[in-house]
Amino acid sequence: MEKERADNSELKMKKLKQNYSNSLDYQNRQHDIDLETNETIYE
Repeated sequence: MEKERADNSELKMKKLKQNYSNSLDYQNRQHDIDLETNETIYE
């Protein structure tokens, strides 16, 4: 029972980290897109 709970929390942490890195990826992509559109605007 105790081990199962530990596994669950570990899984949750992995999921959180995954979500966090995904959102970072997303922010970076958005930033790139913003840069691209800005360059287009300023041409």
